[in-house]
Amino acid sequence: MESNLEVWKTAHQLTLAVYKVTQNFPKSEQFGLTSQVRRSASSVPTNIIEGQARQYKKEFVQFLYISKGSLEETNYHLFLSKELGYISEDDYKMLAELCTRIKMMLYKLITTNNEQRTTNNEQRTTNNEQRTLSNMINKHSITHVILTGGVGSRLWPLSRKSRPKQYLDIFDGKSLFEMTVDRNRTIADKVMVVGNIDNCHLSRKILEQTNTPYIDIVESTPRNTAAAIAFAAFASDPEDILIITPSDHIIDEMQQYQAAIEEAVEKAGEGFIVTFGIVPSKPETGYGYIERKGDAVVSFREKPNQVTAAEFIARGNFLWNSGMFCFKAGVLLEELKTFHPEVYEKSKLVWESNINGNLDLGLSLDIPSISIDYAVMERSRKIKVVSSKFAWSDLGSFESVYDYLVSIGHAVDENGNMVIGTTNYTAFIGVKDTIFVCTPTANLILKKEFSQDVKSVYNALERDNSDLLN
Repeated sequence: MESNLEVWKTAHQLTLAVYKVTQNFPKSEQFGLTSQVRRSASSVPTNIIEGQARQYKKEFVQFLYISKGSLEETNYHLFLSKELGYISEDDYKMLAELCTRIKMMLYKLITTNNEQRTTNNEQRTTNNEQRTLSNMINKHSITHVILTGGVGSRLWPLSRKSRPKQYLDIFDGKSLFEMTVDRNRTIADKVMVVGNIDNCHLSRKILEQTNTPYIDIVESTPRNTAAAIAFAAFASDPEDILIITPSDHIIDEMQQYQAAIEEAVEKAGEGFIVTFGIVPSKPETGYGYIERKGDAVVSFREKPNQVTAAEFIARGNFLWNSGMFCFKAGVLLEELKTFHPEVYEKSKLVWESNINGNLDLGLSLDIPSISIDYAVMERSRKIKVVSSKFAWSDLGSFESVYDYLVSIGHAVDENGNMVIGTTNYTAFIGVKDTIFVCTPTANLILKKEFSQDVKSVYNALERDNSDLLN
């Protein structure tokens, strides 16, 4: 049976995959778990297709909710199957990710139809309107905004001005930028990239290679995150929901990530500005922190020293500040106008004079260079935090890069020493937890615990106007 609904196609894919993995279930489960998981999985696309054939949107939404319930049932059956040893970890991960994708699609489809039903007073819709997702106009279109500024100075000499860390192909054979685009493909309706004149060609190359349509905003000079996010909001409809993510983070445990995004989108739809706080795994001094009470933000804290970081962890109500946000474009602009009118007005002037997304240098230089945290997040009363349990790192130091590379099997010797950037034989004598970074024009040797000090080397080269930064 053919349908243009992407959610139906994905649900059908899940059903086929479930039937395939259950072929090897024990015969004793033929009328037990095998039958149950197949029945619940096939119920997901069945109810979607039946619902879209109904006459009224209200009926369609009811069937979508039934489909959502069947999906949750399938998810549990798959988890139970894994726990019983009937399916492998890899198969379970693949199926669980499909379930999460479908859950997000159903959420968006239910929201769309509920909004249209309220607006149109449950007017009858044609079968064609129900049959194609593209015809269902989403009042709250979701845009994934990727911020690509920054040069990754703490990862010099790997990261250079000509190729910052987000474009390096050292992470599972992909760049961090490409991984950022990939993980949000099923979440957003549109992709928007806010970059600068020095790196926009690197983003363009990756997006064109992956056939990803996007909106390009090119800053002529960096003006920090308040202006960058303001440009994205000015480029959007006020009712559009924007998911703001940096382009240089590593994120894993996608089910948890999708759940956090879903919660944030829901809160943003209610008019809140949402920040993502990561449940900390250790007293990290390289991250800022969010103090919370429930989903309310009590305070934002700068990067602490080791003692203070340990106190934050002991108190139990502090989260790492991920630098990710979600909000309606209009809500963010209202708050920016209230709390930092100069950034608002001058960013608006720059945006209104843009030429095909390219921003004027002279006007841009008049915008105060401040962060969105200082301009809005620390002042607004509309801030909510989503406590997020997905695995996360901003890869802001060689220590975090070391930890990530170890997690994916990169070699270290018996003393915890690591080589990055060369396959040449390298021996370490009399040192532990040392990282050797090799590039064609510069090398770096450092103890892992001194990773934050790489910035001082970068600053010294910058003062000397060194070509080694390019």
